[in-house]
Amino acid sequence: MYNPVLFAAVLSIAVAQIGKVLFLRFKRSKWDISLLWSASGMPSSHAAAVSSATMMTGLTEGFSSPLFALASIFSLLVIYDAMGVRRAVGDQAELLNYLMELREHTGKHSLVERVGHTPLQVIAGIVLGCLIALALFYV
Repeated sequence: MYNPVLFAAVLSIAVAQIGKVLFLRFKRSKWDISLLWSASGMPSSHAAAVSSATMMTGLTEGFSSPLFALASIFSLLVIYDAMGVRRAVGDQAELLNYLMELREHTGKHSLVERVGHTPLQVIAGIVLGCLIALALFYV
């Protein structure tokens, strides 16, 4: 059974994650396949997924429907979290890793520093997600 909202969201995640690898290749001329599983980077797959799902919901159910309103609020919360809270967590992890190095901490466990997104990464994800939803709906 085909669900256009789910399909648009999953496709947006896949395209965004592959886009992260290609963006780094273009920007720094190096391949890093581990970005396929990264929680941060350009573009934001979080923003792409929720934007695509919201856009497809609006296209299929109507932009004045309660379902579109719910999807919009959900998207705003996810985007705020990706750009705000998760980015702050990454900044704190960077500081804590530095402090552990000062204490000559040699354990294998360091905190993940790249967990959030910059505003530009989020905007790129939103644009990507909306474009994917529009392309799937109209093509």
